[in-house]
Amino acid sequence: MPKIVIAGSLNMDLVVGASRLPRAGETVAGLSFATFEGGKGFNQAVAARRAGGEVVFIGKLGRDAFGDRLAAALAAEGINAAGVSRVSDPAISTGVASITVDSSGSNTIVVVPGANFEFSPADLEQAAGAFQDAGALLLQLEIPLAVCEKAAQLARQAGAKVILTPAPVPNQPLPPGLLAALDLLVLNETEVRLMAALSSGNQVLGDEIEAARLLLGQADRGQPGPGAVVVTLGERGAAWVTLDKAITTPGFTVHPVDTTAAGDSFTGALAFALAENLPVPEALRFANAAGALAVTKPGAYPSIPTNAEITQILNS
Repeated sequence: MPKIVIAGSLNMDLVVGASRLPRAGETVAGLSFATFEGGKGFNQAVAARRAGGEVVFIGKLGRDAFGDRLAAALAAEGINAAGVSRVSDPAISTGVASITVDSSGSNTIVVVPGANFEFSPADLEQAAGAFQDAGALLLQLEIPLAVCEKAAQLARQAGAKVILTPAPVPNQPLPPGLLAALDLLVLNETEVRLMAALSSGNQVLGDEIEAARLLLGQADRGQPGPGAVVVTLGERGAAWVTLDKAITTPGFTVHPVDTTAAGDSFTGALAFALAENLPVPEALRFANAAGALAVTKPGAYPSIPTNAEITQILNS
C-alpha cells in the first residue's frame, strides 16, 4: 500500500442547490441545503485513501463543531491524522466553503480559510516523520505558501514525488523554492491558461497543451519549474505534458450531477497510481475514471469513489 502525505486544507462545505447560479446583485431561490466535510486537502486525502493508499494528513482545525466533524471523518476514512492540530484561539473557526450548485452541476465557491491559514512551517517540523517512506506529497494553495514550500522540501529530501494543485490560482508567480521542488503540476483548462499567463506575462493564444509547455519552458529559461504538467480536460480526459511530448487519455461519458470534487478525486487517484508506479497512460486512465465517477453524485466528500468503483468503470 503506497504512502501518500497531504499537507492541506480542512473545510466544512455548506452546499446550496439552485436551478441556476445567481448573477451579481441577484437573489435566487434555493432548492436544497446540505453540509459536507471538505476542503481540497481533505478531498484529495479521501480520494487517495479510497483509491487504495495509506494516507497521512497534516493540517489545522478550529476548536469548534466543524472541527470535530472533520476529525471524526478523517478517522472514519482510516486516514492517519496525527499531524492535524487545533488552533489555540477559539475565535478562529475551522475553514468553511460556501458552494452553490446549479441544475447542470456547475458551481461557484467562496472559501473562508479560518484555521487553515494558522497552519505554519513549525507544524510541519513537528510532523516531519510523516514524510519517511512516502511515495508522494499532495499540496494545494488553500494553506500558506510558506507551508507548501517547506512541505515540498521535506518531501523531496525523503524521496517522495511532489504534486501541486495550484488552486486557488495565485495572483503572483509561485516562489522559486516551491517550483524547484515540484515534480508535477495538476491544473484544469482554466487554471493552466491563468498560470501560463502569470508565468510568461503574456496572453496565452494556443490550446491547453501549449499553455502547459509555456509553464514548463521556465526550466529552459534557467528558472525553476515542474518536471511535468497534467491538464484535466473534463469529459475530454486529461493530458500529461512535458517539453518534448504530450500523452493524452480520453475521458468517460457520464451524466454530471455535481462537479465539486471531480478535480480532487482525479488528483488523489493520480497520486495513488503514480505512487504505485503505474505507467503514465494507465495512471491517467485510473485518475480519469475517479474524476468521472465523482461528478455523478451530489456533494464533494460523498461523491469520491472507491478503488472497487474505479476498477468497475475501467473494466466496463
